[in-house]
Amino acid sequence: MLLYGRNSTDDQAEAGTIQSQQHFLRHYAELYRLRVVGQFWDAGVSGTVPLEQRREGRALLEAAKARPGAMVLVYRLDRLGRSLRVVLDAHDALERIGVSVKSGTEPFDTSTAFGKFMLQFLAGLAEMDRANLLERMSRGRDRVVRAGRWVSGTIPFGYQLGPDGALEKSARWIDQAGMTEAELVVDLFRRLAGGSSAAAEAVRLNALGVTSERNCASGRRRVTTGLWKPDRITKMVHKSLYTGTHVHRSKHGTEIAVVPALIDEELRVAAAARLSSNRRLATKNARRLYLLRGLVDCRCCGSAYCGATHAARKTAYYFCSGAKVGRKYGGRVPCDARMIRAEDLEAAVWDDCAAFLRDPGPALAEAQRQLRARLSDQPKLEAQRERLFAALAEKSAERERVMTLYRRGRMPLDEAEQQIDDVQREAAQLREQLETIRTAEELAEATESQYTDAVAMVAELGATLDQIEQSGDLGAKRTIIERLVRYVSVAPTGDGIARARVTYRFSPPKAAPVSSLAFIKHEDNPDAPADAAKFRRTLAELA
Repeated sequence: MLLYGRNSTDDQAEAGTIQSQQHFLRHYAELYRLRVVGQFWDAGVSGTVPLEQRREGRALLEAAKARPGAMVLVYRLDRLGRSLRVVLDAHDALERIGVSVKSGTEPFDTSTAFGKFMLQFLAGLAEMDRANLLERMSRGRDRVVRAGRWVSGTIPFGYQLGPDGALEKSARWIDQAGMTEAELVVDLFRRLAGGSSAAAEAVRLNALGVTSERNCASGRRRVTTGLWKPDRITKMVHKSLYTGTHVHRSKHGTEIAVVPALIDEELRVAAAARLSSNRRLATKNARRLYLLRGLVDCRCCGSAYCGATHAARKTAYYFCSGAKVGRKYGGRVPCDARMIRAEDLEAAVWDDCAAFLRDPGPALAEAQRQLRARLSDQPKLEAQRERLFAALAEKSAERERVMTLYRRGRMPLDEAEQQIDDVQREAAQLREQLETIRTAEELAEATESQYTDAVAMVAELGATLDQIEQSGDLGAKRTIIERLVRYVSVAPTGDGIARARVTYRFSPPKAAPVSSLAFIKHEDNPDAPADAAKFRRTLAELA
């Protein structure tokens, strides 16, 4: 007789420990005078893991091979597996070597035909029981999140758990930084928005000796190197949690919980925009100052244009990165947009920027028109906000009615939970619509600020334009282009030429004034045929 037991963390929550299985199976063997020749106990192993992938499970199979005709005794069939496929695979593996399976608490023995039928039946029940357990756990987590408690594992940096299990601002003092943990988060966002980078901040925090180790909600400390990494800071910047909104996603939908805000949305957006700009405009390993670095995209495939210098021709080009995709990664058709001489494209964009600075009236007038249109929508948004608040109040009343029916015994618990979950989901949708209205109002305010900034910026840049053109200062030109241009879209029009469109930074992306530039030549020879194979060979030379 071979004894086998298993438990997982879920089983431990239900007091299903390895020790209780050991006690039962050993006494069972003594009661029926069965000789035990091996004992195997898998602790903390999920029932969905195949038997041969468990440490003790593999040992059981090896021991069974040496004892054909033996029997494996388990406390209950779900100890062998929690899914029908895992149980059947384990049974087949044991059956092939002549070993049967018996349960100490269930009426089956696989040495008989009826026992094999019962094994399949009970394995199906075990799988259904596990699915029901996961369903209850998932709904329980959703209810805990709605109540404001933290259940998502590692506690975010800058927060601590309060007595009720909810997040609150961390008051832990960090001697190396001379401020609390929550204040350090605010300082980090301000530095990023002010022009720093994730890599620079990681180096600074590590140099100060500030550890990044965190605690979990269970109280267990997460084991890490304790060092800050740029990607950790980048993930923090893109979390809405620090602005007071925790988004919890489960298979039943999205739950939104309110947490104490460490920063406002404006600061988070500014920090995220700076990180995005750092990524697009990085000059690492650059051999030439490309004035349009990170600002040009292809209107054919949406990929970014990159700069490269042809070693033999000593000529700089911009080429569509989508042209390399098919060769390098496979699976996608490479873009046939051809290379553009860097000097031609940069001169065309700079001439357009200079013309804009000398006569900004039409573009600024368009921006002012868009601003007035947004401000005129404010009364409509306010009326819509009042309707949504009324609907949200009605959802609260619906929840109370469901709870009243349940307390009076006129609705079962499962149905009441389902009804409350539906009400909460609908309320979350209403809150999302309210958030959309708030965003639209903030966008109108931002548009007004952008217009004011644009007028001042144009005056400032226009005053230095002649001096920059006379000196040919590429760094100053690049600075002006970064402040003035949001992006440049390039589209080929045939016959070895392309048209570029400039979208200015101070206007909303979807309604920005666009300037169409003159035609720009591709490569050195405008009469060269658009041969995709020849173009990819040239790209290989550039790479």
